[in-house]
Amino acid sequence: MARSDSFRRRVALLAALALVMAQLGLVVGPAEAAPTWTPQYTGLVGDVNAVDMVDATTGYLAGKGGSVWKTVDGGLTFFGVSTPTTQDLLGVDFVSGSVGWVVGKSGVVLKTTNGGSTWTTQAHPAGNVQLN
Repeated sequence: MARSDSFRRRVALLAALALVMAQLGLVVGPAEAAPTWTPQYTGLVGDVNAVDMVDATTGYLAGKGGSVWKTVDGGLTFFGVSTPTTQDLLGVDFVSGSVGWVVGKSGVVLKTTNGGSTWTTQAHPAGNVQLN
């Protein structure tokens, strides 16, 4: 097995673990005074379908009913970000702290260029399909 395959598998495993924890209402973040990881309770039990951390402090969660939540303190707290959809969101990917996309049921594709303050609906060429 090539080194890159092993790395990809580890990253996929960590992403799967993060999603399971998010669905339980947990995320892990660094303890302020120690080099260990501790549970952080989000209060979002069962509503989270996707997680993307942009860097050590900024991250996004996407979930049911068009819900998006953002952290700017490494997961210590999350706040809701308004989107123009009520469709379940199944994927989230940010390329920077301000530019990112969420995708979901019924072909929903939303893009933001300002960290989620506003969203633009983008058409998917396949039409009304479930995206994740």
